[in-house]
Amino acid sequence: PGLLAGREGKTTRGGRQSGDLARRPGPAVAALLAALDRAVAAYLAQPLPPWRPAGPPAWRLALWATLLDAGGHQEAHNHPSGLASGVYYLATPDAAGAGELLLGRPPERLLAQGRLPGLALRPNEGDLVLFPSWLWHRTSPTAAATTRISLAFDAVPTRG
Repeated sequence: PGLLAGREGKTTRGGRQSGDLARRPGPAVAALLAALDRAVAAYLAQPLPPWRPAGPPAWRLALWATLLDAGGHQEAHNHPSGLASGVYYLATPDAAGAGELLLGRPPERLLAQGRLPGLALRPNEGDLVLFPSWLWHRTSPTAAATTRISLAFDAVPTRG
């Protein structure tokens, strides 16, 4: 019942999105959050890139579900308040047109000329993709008749 279409301020088009599932997790979501937290910790433990300050950050995970129907997609966006962002794919259409994750491509309105190259990843069930939260990302429209289900998350800095 928490899945809503057209959530104001969200980039989901042609699909439904939940609120933050990490706020009151049941046992299954709590176990998933623990696994995602370990993945984020390993990701953030990599050698420091110049954009990330030194020191072990403290964070909390925000987690939401996105269901994309045929033609559904995510518009270009980023998460400037996060340390790391990611997506875990629960169900992906088998056919081509599963709604690729396009990393590094800002909205066309922000480009002076032409397009910037980016990375296109075709999602598969069980994939986990992590990336810096500031990185622009979007999805191509889902062409398949089956619903694509993913869990997206942000590691949001906390004081601690």
